[in-house]
Amino acid sequence: MLVNGHIDETRRPWRRERPTEQPLDTTTTPGPGEESDELWVALRALPAGQRRAVVLRHYWGLSIEETANDLGVGTGTVKSQTSAALASLRRSLLAESAADSGTRACNAQGEA
Repeated sequence: MLVNGHIDETRRPWRRERPTEQPLDTTTTPGPGEESDELWVALRALPAGQRRAVVLRHYWGLSIEETANDLGVGTGTVKSQTSAALASLRRSLLAESAADSGTRACNAQGEA
């Protein structure tokens, strides 16, 4: 039992971390689409309840329970509103990217 305890202790992730001379760069830059105008336009097109649920959950990082308390609704409502909003955003943004790709392809053919 003593040997197994020692082996388990040496396998723990915090034991594998090694300090470095320079701290890691923790600043992040937004990925493609995270801060784009298309995303904000698509968010504004959502119904108010869905928009509030998505912003609180994914932009502000609140939990389902915190979002439900903030909005004064049940957790099931937050889940369904968030799911519907994400599906709508996905459709909207994919449609816009497909339209942009089609426009670029037509422009490239016209220039050739």
